[in-house]
Amino acid sequence: MERQTLFQKLKGDLLIVGIILLLAAIFFLINVIRDRQSSGEGSVLVIRDGSVTASYPLSEDITVTLWNEERTHYNLLMIRDGCAEISDANCPDKICVRSKAIARDGESIICLPHRLVLSVHSERESDMDAVTG
Repeated sequence: MERQTLFQKLKGDLLIVGIILLLAAIFFLINVIRDRQSSGEGSVLVIRDGSVTASYPLSEDITVTLWNEERTHYNLLMIRDGCAEISDANCPDKICVRSKAIARDGESIICLPHRLVLSVHSERESDMDAVTG
């Protein structure tokens, strides 16, 4: 009789673990679908020294070299499939090149040595929390 009781306890535990895994899978799929729907909307703002110098739509696949005024520093911006990334740069640390691609409102890539910020801007309401003062 002890075996039957142990099996019944184990069966209940497995059911709880299964429900938790199912809920986790559902939340994961909702996030993936939401990300795919929001990518490709909006534009990438190119900000150098605090001023917006250019804007490129995420809906078009383009590659553009972003030079500083003296043409000594560059960052290669690639927009593909609704995502923007820096694929090459001549900065010493290349952190901007190793950054993940951005596609959602409020995401950004920063190149400190070149004083460059790429930021996604969308007319759609952002999922990110806003700080109000």
